[in-house]
Amino acid sequence: MPRRKTMVTASTLSLNEQWLWLVENLTPGSIARTTATLGRRVRGPLDLDRLHACVTELIRRHDTLRTTFEAVDGRLARVVSTDPTPEWIWRDFSSEEPESDRESRALAYMDAERTKQIDIARGKQTRCMVARISPTEHLVLFATHHLAVDAASLVLLEEELSGLYRDGVPASAEAPLEPLPYREFIDWQNETLHGDDPGVTHLTELLRDADRIDLDAILGPPGAPAQPGYAMTVVPEGFADRQQAFVEPQLVDRIRQLMRTSRCSLYMVLLAALQLTLYLRSGSESFLVRSPSANRTRAQHRSMIGSLETQTFVKCSVDDSLTCAALIADVRGQVLSGLRHQRIPMSLVLGSVLHRGEAANTNAALAGGMVQFALFAVGRMADWPADLDVIVCAGSRIGTASDFQVFAMEEGTRLDGAAPGLVLEANNPGGVYPPESVQDFLGSFRDVLTAVAEDPDRTVDSLRTVVPGTARREAEVARADRAGERPATAGRDAAQIERDLLRIARSACGNERLAAGESVFADPRAAIDTAVRLVDAINGSAELSPLGMTIADLLAEPTVAGLAALLAERRPRRSEPTPAL
Repeated sequence: MPRRKTMVTASTLSLNEQWLWLVENLTPGSIARTTATLGRRVRGPLDLDRLHACVTELIRRHDTLRTTFEAVDGRLARVVSTDPTPEWIWRDFSSEEPESDRESRALAYMDAERTKQIDIARGKQTRCMVARISPTEHLVLFATHHLAVDAASLVLLEEELSGLYRDGVPASAEAPLEPLPYREFIDWQNETLHGDDPGVTHLTELLRDADRIDLDAILGPPGAPAQPGYAMTVVPEGFADRQQAFVEPQLVDRIRQLMRTSRCSLYMVLLAALQLTLYLRSGSESFLVRSPSANRTRAQHRSMIGSLETQTFVKCSVDDSLTCAALIADVRGQVLSGLRHQRIPMSLVLGSVLHRGEAANTNAALAGGMVQFALFAVGRMADWPADLDVIVCAGSRIGTASDFQVFAMEEGTRLDGAAPGLVLEANNPGGVYPPESVQDFLGSFRDVLTAVAEDPDRTVDSLRTVVPGTARREAEVARADRAGERPATAGRDAAQIERDLLRIARSACGNERLAAGESVFADPRAAIDTAVRLVDAINGSAELSPLGMTIADLLAEPTVAGLAALLAERRPRRSEPTPAL
């Protein structure tokens, strides 16, 4: 018997889901390829039937774990399956020889499963893998994708899963109150978020004025061609190139003293030091650093599973005469201001940019070219039964093809009683830079942290002895900018395409008064839905379908006139007739 499904209309996609769906459309396989995973090593008497029942109950409770996403008749739709069973994967290594290789084989198997794609349009969206090393040792992997859950959801899911395993799946009569469905979050967005929200205006203007960071200046010449991508997209397959550097407990103690005197959090101090490092290595004075926000300030959303995460932005404002203490104070102010707007999703900012008729593909926050920073504090542990020893052995590997990610992770309590240190980690954007370049950057980051913690009143210029030889290569940037320029188009072709486009756009957008120079995105909230509908209509027309219109084209040219000029470049030039002899 086929599984029953419930079709939900396009209007009920959350703005967060719309953004991630757009990313998947622009970079196919990007969301599906980078799974959100919980990888755990379990020592003790693991009850597999009990675990299967608990995972099934999790999926039953949270509809996002069984939701697929489709474009139906030119509109986005959520399709919620009523089948709560996971894709269950079992592999027994306990009898394989030699015995010494069992653990390494199981870990390799888990890593392969961790990076396996999930088709967000069909099939099961959640899977659970169990690999047995011995009767009392297993590797367990819970995996879905980032349209279904965000980082905060993974913490909540493990807490809920460990509670179910410990106490057992309750009978229906004894079941606690069901968690609020993700639909409640969608309804809240529909009621409270609008294109004229002051937070949307603030973020749109902040993002418009920022430069795209020069990664070549920061990390040195790439060893391979760069891979294009959009912000929030994931890195290509095979990406596992991360480097780490350790910050000693003694330095952490000095940083915490600086936190007290400057009335700043650890995140703020680290972010200021990161800005300094980027400025000194790139020479850019106006770039963005973004950080994920759980966006669960409302009591109704604190335990919700789904895509609620948003982004906060801090703009680098550095000059050589500024003191480090002044920069830290500026970062503190920007972080506190940014938290006031953390409920604004990226899709609404994108819609606002397009609504103004501005190109989104040149915006650093929307088309890649900035730095992501996150601090991972020592978190609360899930409450598994006492007879099970459960430790982390694999996590999510989310990255971007065009963004540079820098993380800081607090160590847990040390057995020797000493203060814990910090681990700094950075990715290799697109996997195109030599690993030693990333390691060198982390070394500079740590050196700047040391200098700032020792003397926060020193000027930025004095740090050039700490991070020397990092001037921006203007000639290379200019060449890259020129490479992106388009050649002049044939006026005859562009004019005909513009007429065809205007007719189709007026019909698809329901606006017969739409002008060629006016943005086709009338409502910032519905920008992505408008793009899907318009692309579907244009590619369905006999006149324009051969040109292969894409959503990326609309991000570059949100007006009919601009889009016509862009598409005209793809039309084969008409060959002139050969004169008769």
